[in-house]
Amino acid sequence: MAQRAAMVKEQMMMGKKVADCLRCSTAIIRRFASYGKILHYRLGRQVRFCRSEIEHWLGFYHKGKSAE
Repeated sequence: MAQRAAMVKEQMMMGKKVADCLRCSTAIIRRFASYGKILHYRLGRQVRFCRSEIEHWLGFYHKGKSAE
């Protein structure tokens, strides 16, 4: 059980980490999350992103779709 919790924690990223990976500002990441363009999870006031879902989202938009 503790191993699974560690694995989940490792895969979840804060907006700053997502912005660093995508080389954009945290404001853009927050805007995409608030508009529902990027999947995110709210934990109280905190927002987290799952690494695998970010990679899937990138793959989808890389194939010619726009983020709008």
